[in-house]
Amino acid sequence: MFWVAHIAWADPQSNYLLHCGGCHLESGEGTRPDVPDLRRDLDWLASSSAGRSYLTRVPGASQVPLSDAKLAEIYNWMFEVFYPEATNIRSFSADEIAGTRHLPLYNPLEARKALLQKHMAQQHLAQQHLGPR
Repeated sequence: MFWVAHIAWADPQSNYLLHCGGCHLESGEGTRPDVPDLRRDLDWLASSSAGRSYLTRVPGASQVPLSDAKLAEIYNWMFEVFYPEATNIRSFSADEIAGTRHLPLYNPLEARKALLQKHMAQQHLAQQHLGPR
């Protein structure tokens, strides 16, 4: 029992390594295409409400035996570590995690594919509006 309680009090980096690092690896690189590279995919996923909902609902996050607050800490730690220069990534709160974490995500790969297609279309539109430089 002591061991379980100790894990629950672990810092975000330790919780990441214990609960996320097995698939996403210590560096966050993942094993594409099935496990995304958090160093490349986390920022754009965290930039939309649909992407943020997806992040809280993927099986590894939604089923991790940690509180909503601890899961939020892991995501916020990842933002700091994998995107140290980014200032536009909004931190997760325990309330935000709790609001969507319980909703089933039946096909995470298809959901991520749809989010990526939407993101790429938005990027393309943004480049068209900027015009040639």
